Amino acid sequence: MNPHVVTLKEGSTVRNATHEFIKHNISGAPVVGADGQIKGVLCKSDLTVPFKGPSGKDVKIYAMHIPFLENKSTELLAAFETVLDQPVDTYMERNPSTVPPTLTISRALSLMVGGRVNRLPVVEDGEVVGILTRYDVLKALARLSAVDNVDASLL
Repeated sequence: MNPHVVTLKEGSTVRNATHEFIKHNISGAPVVGADGQIKGVLCKSDLTVPFKGPSGKDVKIYAMHIPFLENKSTELLAAFETVLDQPVDTYMERNPSTVPPTLTISRALSLMVGGRVNRLPVVEDGEVVGILTRYDVLKALARLSAVDNVDASLL
């Protein structure tokens, strides 16, 4: 678990979220309300821009990729700007799975694989106290491989 979790404020813009993702080199973050309670999780993969592709088919392009595309149309850039100005609440996953600080590695693996999630907010008394990512689980498993104790706490 990483106790230095980056959170996004409910109502902040996607533009702000993308800046935070880039600044902290992360791909997602919990969204918290003014009361400090978790409201959702926003991930890069949630941020898509609907667009008509060259063949006329409707496609979704990840918003984070648009600045790096070579051939950007005016329509695509306008759609991108529209997404950036939306509140994170529009795109976040509501009621995300959360875990307690006492979660075991085996349970974390089960939740991540079963729920197809890459990060789990660690919540205590309704407030986010950390974030558990796939990388955190892999690091914990690597540490434990020598002692063969798969059910050790992640803390």
